[in-house]
Amino acid sequence: MGLIEYNEGTKGVKLKKGSILIRHYEKFFAKEGEFVDNMHGRLEVLLNGIKDVGHTNTKAQINLKVLDSFPKVW
Repeated sequence: MGLIEYNEGTKGVKLKKGSILIRHYEKFFAKEGEFVDNMHGRLEVLLNGIKDVGHTNTKAQINLKVLDSFPKVW
């Protein structure tokens, strides 16, 4: 296996991982009865993974995601 083939494979894995993480981010919500600290920790894991594959979110986007993630009763 040549260096070019390896790099293309790595890019493919990175793209797939990024797509999966973004999908999880888009569907992210606070679980019923979950503490805010736990929800924030789960969101941070997703955001760090997304950042690792080269995608970024603004602070405004993240803040809106957090607010939208809370149950409607709040």
